[in-house]
Amino acid sequence: MIVAFATPVAIPLEALSAEALGVQQRLAEHGWNDDCAHAVRRLANRGVEAGEGIGQEMPEEGIAILRAAYAVRDGLDDAGDVELCEMAALDALHLALLSAVENRQVASTRPLDLVLRGIQNTLGVSQDELLRALGTSPRTFQDWVKRNQIPSREEARLRLLARALNELRFVLRGSAALEWLHEPHPLAGNRTPIQLTDEPARLLELVSATRF
Repeated sequence: MIVAFATPVAIPLEALSAEALGVQQRLAEHGWNDDCAHAVRRLANRGVEAGEGIGQEMPEEGIAILRAAYAVRDGLDDAGDVELCEMAALDALHLALLSAVENRQVASTRPLDLVLRGIQNTLGVSQDELLRALGTSPRTFQDWVKRNQIPSREEARLRLLARALNELRFVLRGSAALEWLHEPHPLAGNRTPIQLTDEPARLLELVSATRF
């Protein structure tokens, strides 16, 4: 699917995600009717706008939202069980929006210092605590930022670890999340998560296992 993203439209993803959940609940409680059809069509149109809007910043998430929104819109013309079709489509849209909300803080287009500041605030730790836990000297990092010369390998490593911590925020907070990075894990052959930065897929699998 090739998508040419339009000029961003400012639609809060959190509010749209809540709206999708609300429409799902209305459909489950009252069944399919004209009011529900109107709410679904409005949500689908707003979903398309949101997907196009975030697509320039987060292409993968933008495409996922667009696909889900188009499925919701197409469900309105389904010749079979419209209610069942729309429940599945609305659930997919809700999940796509939630995923975008979760990942926006660590988007690859966002400056690294802002990504880490967001993680710092989310976890409730100091900048020095976070950077040391990530294996980087705070003074060195500040020098990189000032000169706008963060080594590409180090930036990729820090972004990967920030993504891991962002996903773990639901189950670990503060120092517990930072300690997790340095604790040997049996699923990693008793290596620590921070030692897996050269194996991104394996690190993220470990995050998923810890989260769920």
